[in-house]
Amino acid sequence: MRSQYSKTIADIETDILKLDDEMSRLQMVMGQLAAERQSLERSLEEHRSIVAPIRRIPPDVLSEIFTFCADNSGSNYNSKCFDVTQAPMQLSFVCNKWRRLAISMSQLWSSISLKGGREFVSSSGASFTYISKRSIRTDMLSTWLLRSGSLPLTLGI
Repeated sequence: MRSQYSKTIADIETDILKLDDEMSRLQMVMGQLAAERQSLERSLEEHRSIVAPIRRIPPDVLSEIFTFCADNSGSNYNSKCFDVTQAPMQLSFVCNKWRRLAISMSQLWSSISLKGGREFVSSSGASFTYISKRSIRTDMLSTWLLRSGSLPLTLGI
């Protein structure tokens, strides 16, 4: 009788070990499936963005939207010096198409703020020395002037 229970105990322990092994294998499979699913979700998002309705908006309509955004972004001359959170900078960060269009629209760049003389608004929050801030502002001012073309400028000081 005792040997019968010992055999049953050994069989149950073996079955438990087999189940543990199978569960470990299934967890690995689940991890692989989760990674594959995540990859497919990224691919799906990329494909959806390619056929998104916003991509079909003609440049002339987009330029009207950009102008509206720039007019309603607190006016560049009322904001901080070269604030990257405002139009036209923010518009030029969306995608290559928007960047090319924003850069080509001189009117978006015809308002320049030189306010906030000691601050530089950085989207990354990086800290800059005074010399690098000055250099950055000089570069930004040159870029702004180049992009504004021959349009009259509105300056905020």
